[in-house]
Amino acid sequence: MADRKPNAANHQTTDTGAGKKRYGECAAEKRSDYKLPSLSGLIAKDFLHGVSPVCSASPDSGARAMTCWLIKAVPASTLLFQIGLDTLGISSKERNCWRLRLSRQALVIPARDPPVSEAGPRALPTEPLFLFQMSGYVLLIKAAMIAKQVFGRTGHESTRAVFGGAALARVTQDEADRTLEVLLRYGVNHLDVAAGYGDAELRVAPWLKRHPGRFFLATKTGERTYDNAKRQIHQSLERLGVERIDLIQLHSLADPIEWDIALSPNGALEACIEAREQSLVRFIGVTGHGSQIAATHLRSLERFDFDSVLLPYSYIMMQDPHYAAAFERVVKVCRERNTAVLTIKSIARRPWWGRERTRATWYEPFQDQPDIDAAVHWVLARPEVFLATVGDISLLPKVLDAVSRFSSAPDEARMREQSTRLEALPLFV
Repeated sequence: MADRKPNAANHQTTDTGAGKKRYGECAAEKRSDYKLPSLSGLIAKDFLHGVSPVCSASPDSGARAMTCWLIKAVPASTLLFQIGLDTLGISSKERNCWRLRLSRQALVIPARDPPVSEAGPRALPTEPLFLFQMSGYVLLIKAAMIAKQVFGRTGHESTRAVFGGAALARVTQDEADRTLEVLLRYGVNHLDVAAGYGDAELRVAPWLKRHPGRFFLATKTGERTYDNAKRQIHQSLERLGVERIDLIQLHSLADPIEWDIALSPNGALEACIEAREQSLVRFIGVTGHGSQIAATHLRSLERFDFDSVLLPYSYIMMQDPHYAAAFERVVKVCRERNTAVLTIKSIARRPWWGRERTRATWYEPFQDQPDIDAAVHWVLARPEVFLATVGDISLLPKVLDAVSRFSSAPDEARMREQSTRLEALPLFV
């Protein structure tokens, strides 16, 4: 590609319906001669130079954080780009606000290999970026990415929002693939599925093939005996289309009799340990529901040094003093052992109890964005925990949006008001 010089700054005005808005608010220079190629593994002979932000999120962006950088000069050099998402999912309202038409073609700059200016001023930010051609303007858009932290002793830097694969139990592959685009948009890099989640393992298998090494992969076995658990672990490997699973978990280990079978000789735990010795899995965890699960997890951690635990955690659940006390003890043990804590049911409102089920979840969830925000932010205010996303793909974008904007916990008055207004109730008694 030949070297090109940027055109002079263009500051046309256009009527947006709410007054006059300048193109210059979102782009300082017009590049009508720049065309995005559509080749995977492109070697671009242009160099990205000059990265001062030239626009921020539009007023109608739904509070999604975005920052734009204009490509201002392109001296000869080489950069390796990768074809990535075919759309960032920017809404028509946002497009209208900017008065620019988005191309559905995007190039993702890998975070692990950000471009650096040989000419000097600065490197581009290291977060994943999206390069768009917008009616003659070329912009880099930084998507709202979810914060990461190390998932216990696994050493993996997981997004604080972990995708809850129960949402894929009864969806088509097309629906699942659209869900993947949402996950990629927010940078989610940790998948939590289960053999018992319907078709979930089958639905994520194509993702793992298309994006090898991108996701930390967790699944679960609900079997309690050695033979059955071993068989199910191998079935999961086949269904997922992988040679190794990062984390195998004993699924919903709450019943006292099942607990004793699974953690005794010839139990499911032995099958998990054997799979780890054979390098079929890397880590072993335990999960559960119910008001007694925190106390049960304490017993499980006494019996075996699990790498992760999964259990409910929400404002509503923690109003039960007995559950709250047991939860605090679990977290204390996990902190001492560097055991990861993954929490569930963050946006659970109450049981359906005969009401019409309008969502895929087995409980009635919060549905309005402000209520989801408060519930999610309350959970994330506890720095050592991770949050499993909701089991409904239509609510997933709202949960991820809330996670991406987390800064601090809502105050106690806000949480009490929400619980009273929505008649929130604990799922487990």
